[in-house]
Amino acid sequence: MYLHIGGDTVIPCRDIIAIINISTAGRSSSTKDFFASQDEKMKEEFKDKNLKSCIITGKNIYYSSISSNTLVKRAFNLVDMV
Repeated sequence: MYLHIGGDTVIPCRDIIAIINISTAGRSSSTKDFFASQDEKMKEEFKDKNLKSCIITGKNIYYSSISSNTLVKRAFNLVDMV
């Protein structure tokens, strides 16, 4: 099954490691450090978009304007269909 994360991007559900809410990610020191290292990439690639979530896979990091709650609900709905 594939998860649509916005735009033209779909990700195989089996590849997803984490879906993180960007607005609350700074509460934990480990996620704060992670986003600090990713900050330049986010500014360059997504400066005009309203980013709400970060999706981490084994190979890539994706950013989405769809909320993490919505993405998690979509993923669970896909699992329920199987």
